[in-house]
Amino acid sequence: MRPLPARDLLEAAAVCRNSPGPARGVYLAALALADHSFTDCATLPLGTRDAAIVGLRRAMFGDRLELSARCPRCDAPLDVAMEAAALLALSPAAATLPDVEIAGTRFAVRPADSADLAAIADIPSVEQAREDLALRCLIPRDGADVPASLAPGEIDAVGAAMAEIDPAG
Repeated sequence: MRPLPARDLLEAAAVCRNSPGPARGVYLAALALADHSFTDCATLPLGTRDAAIVGLRRAMFGDRLELSARCPRCDAPLDVAMEAAALLALSPAAATLPDVEIAGTRFAVRPADSADLAAIADIPSVEQAREDLALRCLIPRDGADVPASLAPGEIDAVGAAMAEIDPAG
């Protein structure tokens, strides 16, 4: 992967500063994957998208990542240092989609993408956002309809399948 010219890096910083999280991810992935359109990047599995972003960051600034965050509940700081290679070593998205059974009907589960994150970004309830994400990632088998809602155990089953097919997502 090639580093960005300084002009492109400054433009990326300006664009990302004023964009919601999912849009930032798509923009940065499109910079990293020059042969992909923004639309293509919006539909990449999150692990694939994020690997491209980490690869770009690695090409620009080296392998060492120094990360800082604050706990949203208590505001305690968290500082972590790691190598980008550790993130890139996570398994890529699986080629085959796993099935889950919901109310006696089988569904394939696809990995989440940036469009899914954008769709749930403004949902205030974590539980509702998890359910909506799970519903978005169900692919009906044999002409079945996606259910209107999921029970907590069904949401967990879809989440486990999503983690199986895109461990880095």
